[in-house]
Amino acid sequence: MCARKSSADVGFLLIGGRSVLGAPLTEIGESRERLVEQVDGLGDTVDKWGDVGVSQFEMTQTGFYNSGTGSYHEALELANPQVLLYAPVGNAIGNDIVALSGVRTTYNRLPARGEFHKAQATYKAGDGPEEMGKSRISAHHVARTNAGPTDTASDQWPAATTVGGAAYLGVSALTLGGYTNLTVKIQHSTDDISFTDLVTFAAVTSAPTAERVAIAGTINKYTLTRHEFTGAGSGQTATFATGIGRS
Repeated sequence: MCARKSSADVGFLLIGGRSVLGAPLTEIGESRERLVEQVDGLGDTVDKWGDVGVSQFEMTQTGFYNSGTGSYHEALELANPQVLLYAPVGNAIGNDIVALSGVRTTYNRLPARGEFHKAQATYKAGDGPEEMGKSRISAHHVARTNAGPTDTASDQWPAATTVGGAAYLGVSALTLGGYTNLTVKIQHSTDDISFTDLVTFAAVTSAPTAERVAIAGTINKYTLTRHEFTGAGSGQTATFATGIGRS
């Protein structure tokens, strides 16, 4: 029997880097469908369905309306597509992650008599979502204060793959403390000893922010995330998460 999970197990939800779990958000839904079309005709006595060859994904969220700084209202009011990172079963390296570059298709504010205002959003992916079972947290969502270079623990995948994928970064808070920027990269290894760069994200100078980077070719069996503050300073801190999706 698989372990039961509840709302307490949700690790994080980052929209454009904004951490919105405490927005307060009350419900998240995912819908994945392989499109089919009815292909039987006159004279057939049994329904027949053909696979169109197209998969469809939709994600929804519902909660109390919140217009505070860093809330989901702030993210969803932006016209540009937002990178979304969602950890449904815990905030730990190696746990499953839902990752996509999401395009807001519907965002509703729902006032009702005698109730607090609610809000509802629906997303469809411009890039992604990464396939379930092949997308994992590389760096869990916590505050990091080491100037670096500092590595997370490595994540051991079942095997290397050769068909690429995508890497994701969501930065929810950043204090440079005099440093020039924050750099984050994902590295990989064949032996869990010698690591080389797999993806380097754009240098981060402010938060919230997020990025998706496509990966071509081989992703080795072991992966980790490395961060470093560039320049000199003190009192630095960065709160971020990364994820990897394999094709």
